[in-house]
Amino acid sequence: MRSLSLIAAIALVGSTVSAAPRQVNKTTNNNNGVLHSINMAYVDGQYILPINVGTPGQGPINVILDTGSDLSWVPGPGACEDCISEYKPCASSTAVKDGDEPVFVDYGDGQCVTVDKYKDVLSLHGADDLKFQSFPVGAASAIAGFEPGSTVGYFGLGNPDALDAIRCAVQIEADVSGGKKKRQVNNGSGDIGSRRRPPRRGHRISERWDDVESAVLTIGIDHTAYRGDLYYFNLPASEADCENRSIFWRTALTSVSLKDEHTCKLLSQSYAKFATGTRAISGPPVHTDMLHAKFDASYNPSENRYEFQCSKLDSIPELEFRFENYQINLPAKVWTAQVDPSDTSRTCKCYTHIQRASDESKEWTLGTIVLDEFYQAWEQSTLRVGLGYLVDGSDNGATITNIQ
Repeated sequence: MRSLSLIAAIALVGSTVSAAPRQVNKTTNNNNGVLHSINMAYVDGQYILPINVGTPGQGPINVILDTGSDLSWVPGPGACEDCISEYKPCASSTAVKDGDEPVFVDYGDGQCVTVDKYKDVLSLHGADDLKFQSFPVGAASAIAGFEPGSTVGYFGLGNPDALDAIRCAVQIEADVSGGKKKRQVNNGSGDIGSRRRPPRRGHRISERWDDVESAVLTIGIDHTAYRGDLYYFNLPASEADCENRSIFWRTALTSVSLKDEHTCKLLSQSYAKFATGTRAISGPPVHTDMLHAKFDASYNPSENRYEFQCSKLDSIPELEFRFENYQINLPAKVWTAQVDPSDTSRTCKCYTHIQRASDESKEWTLGTIVLDEFYQAWEQSTLRVGLGYLVDGSDNGATITNIQ
């Protein structure tokens, strides 16, 4: 479910664990609202973020930026043989143990981790002067199921304490600057922006050029990166509204359908999670099964995906998510792909990026297959997520519509 990036692929954008990522681009343009800009690799639908942990800083350690998780962790001493970078809490003068019991997390597909929790200083590589104090981060003591040479670790942007640490660091830097940077970043709010960049030409492979993909994370919202206005999705009022999970970054969901023709009857207080840590869309099996039955797609348990005849692709309606104020529509070409791109036969198979999740949850996850179509504003200051049309976005036909 979470296929992870190979080091060779990350090297194409200069952000590997064996080579320092590109330096941060600092801007003094007060119009775009950005204090720091961090270049990220983009591999297999995931944003790869370089971080440093501890005092003195240990890193850079490449981790997956995951807005859908409240846990940040990196490999600890001896956690895995193939981990190139690791975090040693005993070597950090600012590391403080956060609880006595380790945390076990199962990511599915055989990927799991056991983590000892700490609070320590964390910074984004390239913006090392912006230090997040008492940032909740775990040192993994046991890691299983991750591919050799893959990026191992997560930066969980769904943790309120982590968001507070970011906000405080931005506030301090804004105050020290005498107000100039404070004006740039919404009065030092610590709001964050992210987006996928358009592919650019990279290395020549045989008779073709390999496209290099990347993404960017900004401290402050880059108002020059999107067209028109942002469409804002309010976060739940409390954790009770999202099954006692973190309210970051979730919002109420009223329906899921194939262009109004086949609507899932969602449970009361269903909600969606915006998650950069996965490429896929996922939802309760009773609903994902129903949607796929409408175009005769069958579930392949060995691949954890739904498959169908590619000949039916043109007849599949748009996938529609309805929220309190807006709806997002995605043409089938956005959330489907061919099993074997080289197969040109009339019987070739396709699959969807919609997966089964827990049948006990009211949660739908919208991964980067959705988020990559838009600019993303993660606004802790106003407790909402903003999505907007990218200035340099694709022509895939994904839309956001006001339904008030």
